[in-house]
Amino acid sequence: MTALFDRLVQASLEGSLLIAGVWLACRLAPALPASFRVVLWWLAALKLLVGLAGIDPIPLPILPPSVTPL
Repeated sequence: MTALFDRLVQASLEGSLLIAGVWLACRLAPALPASFRVVLWWLAALKLLVGLAGIDPIPLPILPPSVTPL
C-alpha cells in the first residue's frame, strides 16, 4: 500500500512541475500556435497517466568508451 502511495505522490509532484512548466511556456509565449499548445497540454496529461500506471523506464546499458589504437 505504501508503494502505491509513493507512486501517487511522485507522479503528482512530477506532473505538477510539468504542468507549471507548460503553463509558464504558454504564458510567456502567447504567439505559440493553438495546435502546439494543445499538444503540450496533452503531453502533460499523458505524463500524469504514465506516472500512475507504474511503467518503469527501459534500462539502457552504458557502453564502455571505445579505445582507438595509436
